[in-house]
Amino acid sequence: MRLPKNALPGAKGRLELLLSGPVLRNLLFFLCIAMANGGIQTFSVVALGALHDTPAAVATWACRVSCCSAPPACWSGHHRRPHAAP
Repeated sequence: MRLPKNALPGAKGRLELLLSGPVLRNLLFFLCIAMANGGIQTFSVVALGALHDTPAAVATWACRVSCCSAPPACWSGHHRRPHAAP
């Protein structure tokens, strides 16, 4: 791959690192994971409705809660103030 003449010294090494096998394999892996996650989030609402006759609003809420359950569980105690002594 050709770089411009005014490129920074060492730029070729950085570009080779980004285009190396392990980096490209990790990129492919995370792209596949992201596409699978999008498919699950998209079709789980329809699947809940078809399999269990769940209303769309309830199924959407259930999928949103299940996808976003980790951060609220981690932050649950940080918003409360300690009880004042009587």
